[in-house]
Amino acid sequence: MADINIFIYKKGHSILHKINSSIKIIITIIFSIIIAKGSSITLIISGAVLFGGLLHSKIGIKTLFNRFLLIVLPIFLIMAPFYTIKLIELLLLGTIFVGTTKPQDIATGIFTITRNSTISKNLALTINLIPTFLISWREIETTLNSRGIYLRKNPFVIMKNIAIPLLIETFRKADNISIAMESRCYETKS
Repeated sequence: MADINIFIYKKGHSILHKINSSIKIIITIIFSIIIAKGSSITLIISGAVLFGGLLHSKIGIKTLFNRFLLIVLPIFLIMAPFYTIKLIELLLLGTIFVGTTKPQDIATGIFTITRNSTISKNLALTINLIPTFLISWREIETTLNSRGIYLRKNPFVIMKNIAIPLLIETFRKADNISIAMESRCYETKS
């Protein structure tokens, strides 16, 4: 579980860490549009900028290149290289954004842009639950491995053995969050 560092805030002192969260959100949206609509030249330029930003922020990309990505990436590069590069760049963009922005700053930045506290809290909770989701996945996988069930053999086994416990755990955590918010008399004013 220690190697799960994707989509988790990493404290740092880089320029990317110091940029206002509202500006980061706007830059992320613009960059996403550029990547989605981009040609091969814009993808090369944006990829270079993203890798430079990733190296500058010192977030680390160890888990982006785990064995799953190393197995699936060549298949996608052969089948649809243009869209694979777009997907990888969007993944890097999300990693840089979440890795350099504090969770409370994400909610504040979204509220500054939308002026709607319900949207900002829901999006901030969603972004903050991604690492929790990945950690739960790893815990379930470790539990299954200790029982002798190895998930690399069959994708249907993965769906059967991980998807259902993961959904149950996710709903349980979402229910705990809603109970905690109700007990603190959380009320949104739009």
